[in-house]
Amino acid sequence: MRKMKASIFLFHRVSPQRDKLWDPLSLERFDEILKYLKSKFEIHSAEKILGESDKLRNKKSLAAIVFDDGYKDYIEYALPILKKHELPSSMYVVTSCVENGIPPWTYVLDNAFANTKKGKLDIDSSLLPTELRNTIWKNQSDKIAYAKKFKPFLKQVKDGIRRELVEQTINSLNDVETPQNLMMNWKEINEIKSAGTIIGSHTVTHPLLAKIENETEIESELYLSALKIKENIGEFPLTISYPIGSFDERVKKLAQKTGYKFGFAVEQTIYDSAKNDLFAVPRIELYNEPLLKTKLRINGTIEKIKTVLR
Repeated sequence: MRKMKASIFLFHRVSPQRDKLWDPLSLERFDEILKYLKSKFEIHSAEKILGESDKLRNKKSLAAIVFDDGYKDYIEYALPILKKHELPSSMYVVTSCVENGIPPWTYVLDNAFANTKKGKLDIDSSLLPTELRNTIWKNQSDKIAYAKKFKPFLKQVKDGIRRELVEQTINSLNDVETPQNLMMNWKEINEIKSAGTIIGSHTVTHPLLAKIENETEIESELYLSALKIKENIGEFPLTISYPIGSFDERVKKLAQKTGYKFGFAVEQTIYDSAKNDLFAVPRIELYNEPLLKTKLRINGTIEKIKTVLR
């Protein structure tokens, strides 16, 4: 395989609906981003770039467009815009979300905080750091500010503690209904596959894989999700997208053992085949922010500034 570099751009949701805690890309911004990417890069699927680079004779820098989670707004809003620009993409699905129609725990948690009318969170505060132990909110702004600190904390703890705190939080904020009909089902996933979208895995339950202590649990998340995908679309997935970019050497080895060809992280840098192995492929996540800032993110300027500041 020839040495090459590629920018792999990560998206999650494209929707006209706004969100206080995790705002999807607006349709207009997604359209502008694709137009800009098309002008700057030669775009192929991530799997083609990584697996068939010897066949590519690109004149522009290479790039790919990928989505995590499997939200239904991909088929409703993102795919028509991708088709308009004649651009390929890949979708990495959380198989339990496809099966039960409930979004990943990250979304369910945000939704509970954003919509609860309660002014207090009743959970085991001994599991929390000092700055999060005051779980009483004076107003909506106070509550949202707490939520913006709470979820990042959950991404740092062991998986067992994370699961316990999420369950306690959802039980405490029980005046909010669990979101329904936000995720694609297998019929819709087969429809986007037929339209050219490459389907990969984003695990069974969307855990932070590197935070799981039991390797058997890690392997189950990797294998059972791939098995479900193969059962429902007829193909074993090439790619495992690590939820929240969480992986370590154990995860990489188990992903390879399971039969995946590629493992995707989130590190806001370009993929360089001379530096990155195929089970630690970095991606650049894009957000619903001003187009100028998005362009700076695409071009790597923001990361360069952060490096200098560090």
